[in-house]
Amino acid sequence: MNTQFSSIDSLLSSIESTQASSISTLQEVGLDWRVNRVQLYTPDGTPVDYFANQRADNSEVLAVVSDGYQIFQNEEMVELCESLANTFDYKIHKGGQMDGGRKVYIQLESDSVYGIGENNDTINRYITAVNSHDCTTSLSFGSLGFTISCKNTFFAAARSKNMSRIRHTSSMHERIEAAKRQIEGLKMEEKSLYEKFFAMANVAVTPQHITEVVKRTLEIDINQRPNELKENYSTRKINLAESLLSSIKREMSYKGNTLWGLISGVTHYTSHVQSAPNRAEGRTESKLIGQAQKMDATAFAYLSEVIA
Repeated sequence: MNTQFSSIDSLLSSIESTQASSISTLQEVGLDWRVNRVQLYTPDGTPVDYFANQRADNSEVLAVVSDGYQIFQNEEMVELCESLANTFDYKIHKGGQMDGGRKVYIQLESDSVYGIGENNDTINRYITAVNSHDCTTSLSFGSLGFTISCKNTFFAAARSKNMSRIRHTSSMHERIEAAKRQIEGLKMEEKSLYEKFFAMANVAVTPQHITEVVKRTLEIDINQRPNELKENYSTRKINLAESLLSSIKREMSYKGNTLWGLISGVTHYTSHVQSAPNRAEGRTESKLIGQAQKMDATAFAYLSEVIA
């Protein structure tokens, strides 16, 4: 047998296998559609230096972009995530689209953390890649934890200053290298994140802690008298505070009267109670890039100050 042709056949077979895997993953996560770059014109037919990002499958326009904008296709994102999964021994867990495909995400399953708090909570960990087709964000990664006991989620966006953003104009090699650096940084951040969760489980909660969390997340001072609350805040704002307090009470009832029970109350509220965009994956959208994520981060930042 000609070894040269054998090597070529092997290479082609490997490429075809990778392509088939990517196509299968795209279909499984519902991202098997492309975004087209469509020229825009003035009313008199003159082309302008702007283009529409348009979904090929349903013709929906996701954004209007300038000439320099480069589309990062879903298939490229899957290819990148599959490469990262192979590098870090992860596996693709799930994915999807948000806001009609304006934003998309893919989750890589990591490992689990065990034994947090009185009820020995287990948290499954995921690396989550988020990309946009509406110019709102470059491709970026964050760490998402899923608490088994109550199905709460907590998403921590990457914050390290040395993490390079993954621009749409980068080559695939540059994207992979930048993504590796982001994930390496995330692994360090995750270590700190879960160390803080364990520390919170050892600190008794006080009424002041609860009052401050509600104040910082919902901007309402629940220490006021009932007549003052009605005078200073809307009925909606008061109802939100009551719902949050109900979630906190629920979580502390079996996770303990600790800061871990308190932060779990916040994540229960944002995972199950708080309103979210009324569309497919609306709650996921809120937890990854919306109001729920901001609320979780605000509460976590304050409680991190408490244990510092």
